[in-house]
Amino acid sequence: MAESGEVLIVSAPGKIILHGEHSVVYGKTALAASIGLRTRVRLRSSSNGATRLHLASLDISREWPLKNLSHAIPNMHGRQNPAPPQPDLILVLRQLSESDKGDIENSALLVFLFLYTHICSASGLPALDVHIESELPPSAGLGSSAAYCTSLAAALLTATHNISHNLSNSRWQQKDLELINKWAFQAEILIHGNPSGIDNTVSTFGGALSYQSGHISELKSIPPLSVLLTNTNIPRSTSTLVSAVKGNVNKFPDIYKPLLDSMGAIAVEGKRVMDALADRMLPEVSVACNTLESKDDLFCIWETLIDVNQQLLMAIGVGHPCLEQICRVTRKHGLHSKLTGAGGGGCCFTVVPPGVGANVVSAVRTELVQCGFVCWETDLGGPGVCVHAPDPAELHLAEEK
Repeated sequence: MAESGEVLIVSAPGKIILHGEHSVVYGKTALAASIGLRTRVRLRSSSNGATRLHLASLDISREWPLKNLSHAIPNMHGRQNPAPPQPDLILVLRQLSESDKGDIENSALLVFLFLYTHICSASGLPALDVHIESELPPSAGLGSSAAYCTSLAAALLTATHNISHNLSNSRWQQKDLELINKWAFQAEILIHGNPSGIDNTVSTFGGALSYQSGHISELKSIPPLSVLLTNTNIPRSTSTLVSAVKGNVNKFPDIYKPLLDSMGAIAVEGKRVMDALADRMLPEVSVACNTLESKDDLFCIWETLIDVNQQLLMAIGVGHPCLEQICRVTRKHGLHSKLTGAGGGGCCFTVVPPGVGANVVSAVRTELVQCGFVCWETDLGGPGVCVHAPDPAELHLAEEK
């Protein structure tokens, strides 16, 4: 561990599904990209004989004396190949993490204890002060749990010197990122049971990814794109929505399977458009541009894909009046929107093409906020998990403690 009082700060991004939600369950392609909203972990080693966790966004503070955690230390022979936690240890960790809050809070505590006991126990559990805050709303389809798992895994692996500690820049080497991703995925299993792995992979590596039948691949590059994210604040259950779609697919296969096939085709064409936009908009790859389509042509194609995709999602029954309201508001201002994630509430994203005036975006945001929604303007395809230098205030706080 680092010396007592040293501050380590790590952050990881959320994500949106651009195309392919629901159809990905049936073997079709899905596209996802990182967003600018991030989860931030501030970790400091301590000498008080206990580990303290503060989850600012969930208003939770917990403390575990190290002597009370001895029975939760796993029998491991290295941290380079993480495996699912043993069932008996999961039971112990659940007992230690139990709170009178809800499922989200209990899952966050369970994941922390899992990563802490499994990553940090090689030479005895260290005393830590861990503060976590997030810009990502939970259960909104923006990858909040993956950003939490990824940033926490990276911070703990770095603090215990399982991965590089003295970084020449804010990113880790590929092998270190792969280890972070493995641990984040195991933590996601605790939360979701059978995750695809795309959320934690986007959060780890950033950029944009395609996913099909368990295979994840990075897009060669992603153009500089801005979107407006709008949260309906409508809670929904992903598993319930997926099950409802499955029921209709089984009941009306000749109707629903073509809709899912079309969604898959949209994702494939969307990937082509992303690659072509990168050729047009990124100087380092523009020399390889082999399309006659202009940047404006490509944005028009992407906007059409978004509109059709949204209609298909409504057709399979995962829309919501609030999502339709967002689409109407943005369409009135000449912008195009679709839901992202499971639907039935959650979030929409709206494409903001280059050249759209700030006054237009401001007008859209104002109207959406007046409707009771929450909005963020953010870029797509930014960096994945990274480490930050603490600001002077944080260093002063650490010295005082």
